[in-house]
Amino acid sequence: MVTNIPQKAKAQWDRVSAARFPREKLRELEIFKSMVPRHKGTDKLLMQVKRKMALLRSEISEGKRSKTATYVSKWTQPKHGAAKIALVGSSPQQLVAAFHHLTDRQKWPRELFEPHYGILEGGRVQFQIVLLPPLTKSPSIDEKTFNLCRNSDLILFLDTDAPEEFHQLAQDHGILPTIPGGTVEIERTSAGGVRIVGRTADATQLDVIRLLEEYRIRNAVVKMAGEVKLGDVENAILETWRHVPCFPLRRVNGTLVVGSGERNHPLTDRDSLASFLLDRLSLMRVYTKVPGQQPAEKPILMKKRSHVGDLTREIHSYLAKNFKYALVWRDTAETPLRVSKSYELRNGDVVEIRAR
Repeated sequence: MVTNIPQKAKAQWDRVSAARFPREKLRELEIFKSMVPRHKGTDKLLMQVKRKMALLRSEISEGKRSKTATYVSKWTQPKHGAAKIALVGSSPQQLVAAFHHLTDRQKWPRELFEPHYGILEGGRVQFQIVLLPPLTKSPSIDEKTFNLCRNSDLILFLDTDAPEEFHQLAQDHGILPTIPGGTVEIERTSAGGVRIVGRTADATQLDVIRLLEEYRIRNAVVKMAGEVKLGDVENAILETWRHVPCFPLRRVNGTLVVGSGERNHPLTDRDSLASFLLDRLSLMRVYTKVPGQQPAEKPILMKKRSHVGDLTREIHSYLAKNFKYALVWRDTAETPLRVSKSYELRNGDVVEIRAR
């Protein structure tokens, strides 16, 4: 539902979003929190605001303790590879064993108080694996752990005797483990007004535009899919929660596997695991080809249901502007299809783009 916060608070949220530095963002969040009335409709919002403020205070404190000119926290490392995958659980030994199976990394500190990063490679694709400190290490570290999980693309969690407990813990920290009925993506732009792709079940496009204007969002692309309500649009603005796919890691006959309903994916089969992860991330592999040469060994990762035109923009703007046609080889076919920009791609397609 819509949180029904005052107009001044909505205008203040624009200043929170524009703040770039921790001290500045903390100051703007404090002002925003003071403007939001306390009632049942704002409980989750205020909880997330308090957590963000606590994390900012911790980041500022860590920066003060650093003697170097610039401080880069391990909790805010950028993503590398196809996706950032958080590895979380309560047993240090099980976490280290799972991380070793995923990344082949050997050296470990005696205690895990901060994230450690590694690379999982399979199916010619690399994924960033983040080993997180065991849960219940301390309340402040748990907050940082779930904040990193919230900003990850996918979560693998251990101790799966009671996965519903982890799901509840994740939801308490603004993470939605299950697929929501609808999704909303808001991409701010420098100009062009508000453009809406999709529709809401309980409001018109004009209602959506008015809601965005209340938060001083006047230039943006809003993408809605599935059953979306106006409250979901406001949740996307305020970042009250975020959907992150969560899957359990368990031992089956002595082998660590990722569970997904009826099928398990062993960590030893990297190619199968990579295909599973890409599928759950709604990504597919597309291989490009230069005329007269073999297809590239390394694929380009595209969102499912992407078109040839999306691929040209991913490669270079020149190809997008000067596109003539493309040849697509599918399912080991010897003869390619000649297609236009609007042709929908599939996983494993080989594409040769011809430009003017």
